[in-house]
Amino acid sequence: MIAYIEGKVLNVNPGKLLLLTEAGVGYQISITKFSYEVIHDKPRCFVWVYTCVREDSITLYGFTNLKEKAVFEALISVDRLGPKVAIKLLSATSFDVIFGMIKNSDAKGLSKLPGIGLKKAEQIILKLKGSVLDVETGPSSLSNRDTVVSALVNLGYRQVDAEDAVSNFKNDIPVEEAIKKGLSILSGH
Repeated sequence: MIAYIEGKVLNVNPGKLLLLTEAGVGYQISITKFSYEVIHDKPRCFVWVYTCVREDSITLYGFTNLKEKAVFEALISVDRLGPKVAIKLLSATSFDVIFGMIKNSDAKGLSKLPGIGLKKAEQIILKLKGSVLDVETGPSSLSNRDTVVSALVNLGYRQVDAEDAVSNFKNDIPVEEAIKKGLSILSGH
């Protein structure tokens, strides 16, 4: 599984990102409007990735924010709500607004978003209200250290090894830099 990709931005528009990695591999990644606004004027970027494997395709979905990725993953856990619809929802309004609608049981507000009718909005609220997504305790409020440990574990390293690798990092170190340093420590370089 791909946890994140970093590289040179070759092309970006409000729905797609073409990213060239140091290894010379180009990845086409579906992104939200929010991620586009973060990336659009940068020559390089870092995106958290959700990989969707289907019988006939492999699609990458990229996020510049872990909380946005968490909301995306929660949305696609709802029956018959796929990644394409989740990306449309997250492009129509911010992930905080969507979460607020879910938290406040605002089915009418959710139903106004693209691809969501009232019945689907009620289903989303029923499935996700009171879930682990919490504005105060969600992924975006994790310390950088916790975020880095989570990324290293997602890359296949043991929790205890990942925690040990980042134990001396300052908490204000940028996540991307900390992940690189953690990977270097864990690989023995």
